[in-house]
Amino acid sequence: MKNINKIVLGLILILNFNLTNSQEAVNDTIVPVSLEGVVVSTPFNESLENNVISVDKVNLGDLGFLKSQSIPKALYNVPGVSFITTGPGIQKPIIRGLSGNRVVTVYQGVRFE
Repeated sequence: MKNINKIVLGLILILNFNLTNSQEAVNDTIVPVSLEGVVVSTPFNESLENNVISVDKVNLGDLGFLKSQSIPKALYNVPGVSFITTGPGIQKPIIRGLSGNRVVTVYQGVRFE
């Protein structure tokens, strides 16, 4: 009988605790935020001449000489860019130490994995 009383008392305490903690806050407000495309090239707001970190980009016109070669071959000379080879014809970029899902490669609007 004592065990049943302890169990019932425990259940009442648990249910009372859950009810008091499950009340919704009334004054919470959530402001929706949407971002346009963001490109981060340098950590500081300086001109390229004054920046110690080299920033480079490869235009579509620069890739014209690559008729049958791959896109990674065009990026071999870009400072801070290297590649991991995971199989025949599979190369993944490493940009300033970041790789995997932290680096997005886009060519003519198509994302490459």
